[in-house]
Amino acid sequence: MASRLGVDVGATFTEVLLFDEQNGETSLVKTWSTPDDPSRGILDGLASLLDKSGVAPGEIASLHLGSSLPADVLRERTGARVGLLVTEGHEQVLHLARGRTPARLNGWATMTPTAPPVDLADTVGVKERTDASGSIVLPLDEAAAREAVEGLLARGVEAITISLLHAYANAAHEKRLREIVRDLAPDLPVILSSSTLPEFREYERTVVAALTAVLRPAMARDMARIGSWLHDHNASPAISAMRADGAGMSADRAIEAPVQIFQASAAGAMTGAAAVAAMAGSEQAIGLDIGGSGARLAVLRDGRPMLAHATRAAGYPLAIPAVDLEREDVGGASIAHVYGGGLLGLGPHGAGNRPGPACFGQGGDRATLTDAHAVLGRLPTALLGGALRLDVEAAEEAVARIARDLRLELQPTAQAIVDLADEILLGGIRRAMARQRRRPEGVALVALGGIGPLHGNGIARLSGSFPVIVPRRPGAPSALGFLHAGPRTEFIRSDGRALAGIEPGMLADIYAVLERKADEWLAGEGVDDGHRQIDFEADLRYGHDGRILSLPLQPDSLDNDGLADLATRFATAHRRRFGFDSEETVELVALRAVAGAAPPPPAGRRYESGDRDASAAIVDEHPVWFDDRFVATSRYDRERLRSGHRLHGPAIVAQPDATTIVLPGYVASVDAYLNLLIEPDRQGGDSGNNGA
Repeated sequence: MASRLGVDVGATFTEVLLFDEQNGETSLVKTWSTPDDPSRGILDGLASLLDKSGVAPGEIASLHLGSSLPADVLRERTGARVGLLVTEGHEQVLHLARGRTPARLNGWATMTPTAPPVDLADTVGVKERTDASGSIVLPLDEAAAREAVEGLLARGVEAITISLLHAYANAAHEKRLREIVRDLAPDLPVILSSSTLPEFREYERTVVAALTAVLRPAMARDMARIGSWLHDHNASPAISAMRADGAGMSADRAIEAPVQIFQASAAGAMTGAAAVAAMAGSEQAIGLDIGGSGARLAVLRDGRPMLAHATRAAGYPLAIPAVDLEREDVGGASIAHVYGGGLLGLGPHGAGNRPGPACFGQGGDRATLTDAHAVLGRLPTALLGGALRLDVEAAEEAVARIARDLRLELQPTAQAIVDLADEILLGGIRRAMARQRRRPEGVALVALGGIGPLHGNGIARLSGSFPVIVPRRPGAPSALGFLHAGPRTEFIRSDGRALAGIEPGMLADIYAVLERKADEWLAGEGVDDGHRQIDFEADLRYGHDGRILSLPLQPDSLDNDGLADLATRFATAHRRRFGFDSEETVELVALRAVAGAAPPPPAGRRYESGDRDASAAIVDEHPVWFDDRFVATSRYDRERLRSGHRLHGPAIVAQPDATTIVLPGYVASVDAYLNLLIEPDRQGGDSGNNGA
């Protein structure tokens, strides 16, 4: 028997999800995260899950990990002290950044800039110069470079990053500097920007290289602790880490490129959402993951989340492939408040992990979104399988303070908080769909996270996004996504020339080099020849325009007619995406080879459909507030629901990791993978099991 493990380290909880490949069953354990040492929370969850499931450690075939480690290291500033070597005159590259402010009028006054990953005192310029074409304008002054390195070593740096001007076009000087560093300090880690991100844009390239040096030691330490625990328990699974683009890579690659695992949790959630949507028969969908601190959503197309070639994490712009996310500061711990003489607000501040919502009984006393649901009777008496009992009276006291400021009754105030959350999240959905020039009506909505299933039906009622799909384990969306992630990475060559003036044969030669690197990477990831997939793309833009589009192509079609066809396809794609044409020259920005492999089989078992009557899954009936009154509502045990069951709203479906709401006038059916599909009830409650 073989099992797959998905492990997600979140801000509040660490989730460990086990998928038994023999019987298709899943088991989930959620434990408190341990920010001081993330590996401790992971190992606690592993031990608890293996004890619960009865699976022996040696039966674990693979472990797929998503971690908040990069963000935690930067927030706590516990990474390596890094020295930075740059081209003389560009020492302030990390401090000047992009020079953008968040507002037109008082942006500088309200702006809180992100601290650079390397101190200016540890940044040294060296005499050298390479131009954008790769030609050496000023040779490297090796004697001065040696003095610069000696000065950094004397300051006690633990690693050195080298990011020279236009090194993406010619890395000769960076490589020579690395040799000088190794002559003086053979064991000191040295990171080259031309290796971590061989693309133009000096600031973004330097950020990625510097963060790689800062994060590597912590990543290596955590991976070593996990590997040691597994070894001590006679387990030897293949360990992979989740990337920002929703794919996976081996533990060794994660240590080598830790920047790639920023936003791993969000990417995993959307990869899981795409897999669930595909299993439910919806290739086009919207993924919505609402946790304690906020919400993340993405457009899902053809069974995978839409990607972008850049993202922002921990305050830094990262030019890495990543899931194209929309974020909202609305989560279960978001604090409600009254401002402007009587206006209700929600977030962006939250109650955090501890003390958390008032109903958690951890010392919190401010009304949160979770408290509003508790007041409305929509939550069970205990969460996390009984480990966390809710203090409803504390929630009522917190919400009552908001009610007094609004001059409303208790339940209408709680309902207003829930409705406001739905409206804010609706705005995020509309923005995400607008970027794809689409509307949300008729597109399935996958509701994930501990809070997502509470809001899925309400948001879909506003957006028209049906069906609402709630997976069997909605409270562990990221861990679920990790189980569906295949390996993936990109190899890039920056260009920067007018497309019309390029020799097709030169591009074919560059693609051949990129293809060889991609094939070697896949071999290193253990992907068999027959399962390797390498796709090719070209990044294009109109001259002097920052909007870049990536288009697929085949290198063997790059004759003169092929380049003309590429320009035509770019014009069409640009018009469709941005709504206008341009007379500017089409520029080739970069060439890409995307290495990947088919994802593993779905982590879910398919069941035969049975009786529609779900009354055997009813646990009890209690009053729940819907719209403007309490309504007698049946509460169902998710574990008792079977394929074919139908639940007419109002209904509540409870499980250890999440609670699902089915509003009055809607019906939830259980599909072959035990997903809940919520849609308008056009036939009415005819099963006699709605409890109303």
